[in-house]
Amino acid sequence: GGGLSAAGNSSSRVKSGAAKSSARVQALRVQQLLFRGLRVKVGMDYGVVRADIHGATARVMFRGKVMNRAARIGGVAKSGQVVVSSAAWEGALGDVNSASLSALSALTAATMRR
Repeated sequence: GGGLSAAGNSSSRVKSGAAKSSARVQALRVQQLLFRGLRVKVGMDYGVVRADIHGATARVMFRGKVMNRAARIGGVAKSGQVVVSSAAWEGALGDVNSASLSALSALTAATMRR
């Protein structure tokens, strides 16, 4: 009986160990997902837009050349990047501390066409 009981205990220990191992693997997967960063791509432009209220949803819809340019600019961004037009860059320069811009660079239209 004692051997059978010991086998029962070791079996439950194995199951418990497997559950702990599975929990560790799951925790590692979650950490790996968290460290991959944001998957957003942002394109920004500066200018005048037209804002309309959608009749069915009552949501505001923004339209115009600025919105189209922002969408195209966002299309060239990579995951985690914020890409801005020269107009948006120039507009932001007056509001941002120049020392904080040392790590940033503006992309020219020629660079973005590549």
